[in-house]
Amino acid sequence: GSWITEALRGVVAIDESLARVDQVKRGSIHGDTVDRLRAALQVRALAGQWGAVDELACDARVLAETGGAPELTAMADWAQALRLAQAGDASRAAALGEAACAALVARGERYTAARMLAELLIRLDDAAPPGLANTTAQRLEAMGARTTAAAVRALASAPDGDG
Repeated sequence: GSWITEALRGVVAIDESLARVDQVKRGSIHGDTVDRLRAALQVRALAGQWGAVDELACDARVLAETGGAPELTAMADWAQALRLAQAGDASRAAALGEAACAALVARGERYTAARMLAELLIRLDDAAPPGLANTTAQRLEAMGARTTAAAVRALASAPDGDG
């Protein structure tokens, strides 16, 4: 299901994640809508499929408001942060991504927030704020996500990082 696609995001290649999202069958009208939106927003944004992301983000924002799923707003904001990163607007991408992930932490999703922030920071590469990269790496290490933490920590110590 969709939640499996999201859970495996850190260890499954983007192409396989896209295939999994495409294979998910719609269940009940309400039952798995949030899970499908969460997984699809993340995977499509990471793949840079902005047309699909726009549609999904719109759906997510509506459901966040009407369906009692405020985390979907944070997911849509994070997807927008990825778009800003791809467009070269590192400072706005980092600020929006950090705020989106803080909203997820406030809802108790510490690992998801740290993983998503790591994915954004890795895409920012040399433009990733070193302090944010270091803090994110520390959080990931504390959760046992050492491989992801190492990739993010490398950004914090990169000599060209301009924070």
